[in-house]
Amino acid sequence: MKFIFVVIMMLSNLALSQIGIGIEYNNSIDSQINIVTGTRQKDTVRGRRTDIVFGAQSYDNTNNTSYNKINIGIASSFLYPLRQMVQFSIGGRADMQLISDKNNYNNGGGIDHNPYTVGLITGLVFSPSYHPDYEIYAQIRALSSEDSGYNNGTSKSNPNASTKTFFNKGAIGIKYYL
Repeated sequence: MKFIFVVIMMLSNLALSQIGIGIEYNNSIDSQINIVTGTRQKDTVRGRRTDIVFGAQSYDNTNNTSYNKINIGIASSFLYPLRQMVQFSIGGRADMQLISDKNNYNNGGGIDHNPYTVGLITGLVFSPSYHPDYEIYAQIRALSSEDSGYNNGTSKSNPNASTKTFFNKGAIGIKYYL
């Protein structure tokens, strides 16, 4: 019975939300352009927004090898009005890169596992009153944990340590709500 109630609540939240699609530049793990789809509550003055991020890149190494990267991310934040068209956002975001051939990564230097970043985000959202279905946003990771994809004591070239960072990386984007 609880499961049915939860499903009904989730569907009602989706019915009360606007669905949007857009594009963003994200430098969480590597600089990348992503496609963004997400939802926001129809009340654009205050509420919550959730985004799913997807991006893909292909790399050719100098030694005639190649690999593909797929970036998958999810973000959810709460919105608080600052001015008529500007809102402050705070929430969380996680990004992961799936690498097709880990041995060819980094120009053949290799990597041990898929890198990821998880953290607390904060930012600004601009929704012009004359076009309320558009949204321009900027996010920065206030606090994040980054796993570089290298194990401790690895023999792979150029290993970067996993780190905790403050106000380091972010994303900017534009979205249109249907």
